[in-house]
Amino acid sequence: MRLMKTLGLAAIVVTAFTATVEIGSAMAATQLEKVVWCKERAPAVPQTCPNGADFPAGTEILAFGGNMEFLTNMGTITCASSELHMTNTGLLVHGNVTALAFGECKAFEIEKCSVTAEHLEYLFKGELLTDAADSKYEIRFSEKPSNGIPQLTIECGMLIDCTYVSKTVSIEARLAFTPERLSVSHTFVFSEGNFCTKTMTWDGMYNAECLEEAKGKFQKCWVKMEVGSP
Repeated sequence: MRLMKTLGLAAIVVTAFTATVEIGSAMAATQLEKVVWCKERAPAVPQTCPNGADFPAGTEILAFGGNMEFLTNMGTITCASSELHMTNTGLLVHGNVTALAFGECKAFEIEKCSVTAEHLEYLFKGELLTDAADSKYEIRFSEKPSNGIPQLTIECGMLIDCTYVSKTVSIEARLAFTPERLSVSHTFVFSEGNFCTKTMTWDGMYNAECLEEAKGKFQKCWVKMEVGSP
């Protein structure tokens, strides 16, 4: 009889645990669908965008970065500037990466290089990495059907001509800063080329702004949860 009671208790615990996991998963799925570009830097608690402060569908996002680094075990390629353009296709943080460019690039502080993003446009989507209280969000680039997976080609002088690919590219939205900063530290794998390493890590940071059509100018914006999300 004691054994049956013990087994019965275990079954209840397992059932309760399973229900908790399912509820947690459902909440996470709901939250992932409610990440928006917000006009206000909401306080730490709650991490939600105030009513009426989210940007509308079709919003353009422009991000500028400097001191981009492309790290390999043969050395580091640096770019003094970079521009990233995105366009939302709905109210939430998702849409198309329309442009990604790098300027004033060089290898080992000496030789001129070029870094080219290929297979644009990419798709992007905003996701909540942990719970909302941690303020950790991610913008994830992925392949747009028919365009091919995200790809970076690095050319330096007459010898180095390397192409690196990644099925997805993760960019962290760091909400502790003003304005919003998008932090990149993502590793690509070798695809083809000459004098290349097996992997290459893109490391850098962007300041992001969103276009408010009513005012006709770009302004500060943040990645936040929509009001009413769990």
